[in-house]
Amino acid sequence: DIAGQNIANPSGLLNAAIMMLVHLGLTEHAAKIENALKKTIEDGIHTADIYNPSISSKKVGTKEFAQAIINNLEYKPKKLKIAEYHNLDVESNIINNSQIQTIIETRQQKKLVGVDVFFDSHNIIDYHLITKQLTKRIASLSSLHGMHLVTISAKGLKLWPHS
Repeated sequence: DIAGQNIANPSGLLNAAIMMLVHLGLTEHAAKIENALKKTIEDGIHTADIYNPSISSKKVGTKEFAQAIINNLEYKPKKLKIAEYHNLDVESNIINNSQIQTIIETRQQKKLVGVDVFFDSHNIIDYHLITKQLTKRIASLSSLHGMHLVTISAKGLKLWPHS
């Protein structure tokens, strides 16, 4: 556990927070935070997990990394892609009552043509015997409901008819 040790890289949590801000429509705040994060990374201020002496300028802990991001809130990255989010026009996406009625009226009609029945048993040893028993029982039920047995399969193998 790394809690309280000042060694965590908060980028994942920060990116999740940015996504939540976008979801909530707070796109300006999301862009500002993402750009500050990118600027910090671009400046070479890195936590231990991504620190590389050949490209990093400073190895920092979690608190220092967070403070560097805060210090960069007014800046944008120069090399990494600048974050820009746009608010959706919520009013233009609202469906009116006549559109809802059209959707309801054009819904596909469904007709019951059959059923799948699943039997789960770990005690089946003789599939031929169980198939005979099932076909007799299902045949007596199907005559009552106007349905008929089409096939019986087990583990992807067709057992009836013509097993």
